[in-house]
Amino acid sequence: LLSTHSEHLPEGAPSLLANRIKFVMISALTKIFAEDAPPPALVVVDEAHHAAAPSYQPIFKATYPVPALFLTATPNRMDLQPIGIDEISFTITYRELEKRGVIVMPDFLDFPVDDFEWSEEQVRDLADYVIDRSAAEFTKTLVLAPKINRVEEFYDTLVETLAGETDHPLDLDDIGFVHGTRNSLGIDNDAFLDRFAEKPRAILVSAQVLLEGFDDPAINAVVLTYPSQSVVRLMQAAGRCVRYSREKNATYVVQARNDRLAYHFDQRWLYQEISDYLRPELIDLNYVSEADLNRKVSALLEQHNVKAHVRVRIQQRLADLNPGTTCRVLFYGLPYHGVEEDFIEQSTWGAILETPDNSVAFRGVFNGFCALGAHLSDPSEYLAREGARFGITKDLSAGSMWSSMMSALTASYFAREELYGSNPMAQSARPNKSPQGPTTWLRYVSFNFRPQLAPELTEFLADCYNREQVVADYIDNPGRFTLAVKFPLPLGDCEAWLLTPEEASSLESCVSTLRDRLTNAAPADQISLLAGYLASADHRGLPSPVFLRSEAFLNSDRYEARVLQLPSGQAIQHQGDEQ
Repeated sequence: LLSTHSEHLPEGAPSLLANRIKFVMISALTKIFAEDAPPPALVVVDEAHHAAAPSYQPIFKATYPVPALFLTATPNRMDLQPIGIDEISFTITYRELEKRGVIVMPDFLDFPVDDFEWSEEQVRDLADYVIDRSAAEFTKTLVLAPKINRVEEFYDTLVETLAGETDHPLDLDDIGFVHGTRNSLGIDNDAFLDRFAEKPRAILVSAQVLLEGFDDPAINAVVLTYPSQSVVRLMQAAGRCVRYSREKNATYVVQARNDRLAYHFDQRWLYQEISDYLRPELIDLNYVSEADLNRKVSALLEQHNVKAHVRVRIQQRLADLNPGTTCRVLFYGLPYHGVEEDFIEQSTWGAILETPDNSVAFRGVFNGFCALGAHLSDPSEYLAREGARFGITKDLSAGSMWSSMMSALTASYFAREELYGSNPMAQSARPNKSPQGPTTWLRYVSFNFRPQLAPELTEFLADCYNREQVVADYIDNPGRFTLAVKFPLPLGDCEAWLLTPEEASSLESCVSTLRDRLTNAAPADQISLLAGYLASADHRGLPSPVFLRSEAFLNSDRYEARVLQLPSGQAIQHQGDEQ
């Protein structure tokens, strides 16, 4: 509202808003929620996956219900215990953030290592790799080390390696380190990070202390030197480099990798919100229309030999989805006792369609089962208890949510035995299991509506401060807008707007009228004529900011640079399928 100068705001709105917000540390919570203190209207908790810690208890133990909003980019505790919130009001995935232009999805690169003990030779190899890539793709690099002593060891070796280089864009003082007790400049850590943030190119070595709260949009590469089997840790690490900035067109996450580890993190978990404990095989498919989605789901159901009544129920639910909705299918394996050579063609599967209507229930039950270790061969009591929390009641009819979840949880138990246990049935019922690969019992397929902005619109919005919101509006409302316009702001950058056909017609009429009035007017009279028109004309067909800046579109050359037509089929392109 403030940025659009809404006419509905009271006088002095910025000051009113600022005076209503107080930033406090956790240590002040006891005083804030004292019985004689006035209750806050709303409590906002950042990094809220820590909210189950004792230091946050004053919020939950207040003598009155506290309205609270919890914000976190990693909504899971490292110990997999619940955070303690009542309701999830909004979630968004990395994939959706990329689509809206908020982040740049990283390329995941492997750096093979014999082990994670980091011998002198391995440290030198890593330094050579980072220095070499920092001459080109890695403009600003964050190297994350597992221990403090490794931080300084990596730093020393990077400095030594750069000292032997000639004609490199980095200087020796562009490499630094920081950890909990000191940094390479011997100054306060906050001051050090501020100085690092001012550098356009640099390498910073740190312990994992920087995974939370640190934000430098210029970072485009993160190097992980420790095993990254935790989805939370990898998401936090990737989050240091993926934030969009105008100069950033590519980002990189480098993982030290040893194939002898039981499991190597699949970066597609950045797009998922179910547990990776049982390593479901991940498949990503794009669709461009409702018919295309139906074809692809039907083909997979047939390929997995899913029973007919399950197929019918899934197809019926697909028909109720809104256009452009992301949906997912969890295929869960059924015991197979045929010959190994026929497994792919003859094995049978069950399937659950996950949509926005049942996603919270499905993920809550599935993730909870994984958090318990998926060790229950008979999950009926667990489902009766946890399912009730999400409205899943006992229903033994074929294809019901209850029956489907029972079968999926049973398959999850066998997946657990296949990966971590010794149940002979699990070992024999699903052949071709690779020690480093996913389980053969679970397969999670995501169907994403994947329009992609045409290069013309991407280039048009490049200098607009509100590009992310404009892109989101454009993608969320396919076919609604026919014109994109922008006008310069007093101190640089531009503001962009999307116009419907009716609004585009109003702009054309407004510009035409103004041109007629000003064309033959003396230069000294043009400002007064413009002001008179803006004060008297009916502008209800246009957003006020566009109408008030309509003079920005009068010059024909500037009009070409500030207006982009969005005819159907041109401004949005569809990507091909991805798997």
